[in-house]
Amino acid sequence: MKLVKIIASGFILLMGSLVLIFCILGKIHDDQIKRIGFKTTAVVADLEKEVNKSNEGRPGRATTVNKETIWGIYEFTVGEIAYRVKGATSGATLGAKTIVYYDPKDPGNKYVLEADRSGFALGLTISGIFIIAGIVLVYRSML
Repeated sequence: MKLVKIIASGFILLMGSLVLIFCILGKIHDDQIKRIGFKTTAVVADLEKEVNKSNEGRPGRATTVNKETIWGIYEFTVGEIAYRVKGATSGATLGAKTIVYYDPKDPGNKYVLEADRSGFALGLTISGIFIIAGIVLVYRSML
């Protein structure tokens, strides 16, 4: 039983470490685009509504809940070409402006929206919670 607890705790620790690694790699990628790229202003030109259905409640009495998420479709212009890109965080409002950094070689695919900066902090928070929980559970399972 003790071995199972250690393995489960180690798994939680591993998940937290993986989230941290992906978070850091994403930050390095974003910083690279900011360093080599150009800066301009993007405007929320359209909104995309995503509805996720989930079942909540007890078995046999499940209730379907619709959860709406609003994604901003940002538009920015490079030369005479307009690019439309989807934001990575929800809650955008039509007409809102943000800074966008883009790679001049591939502006439609390699870009960083300043409005999406909260993703790094969220990733660090989630990985921190998993890592701390994993350490505590490993420690308690060894007692």
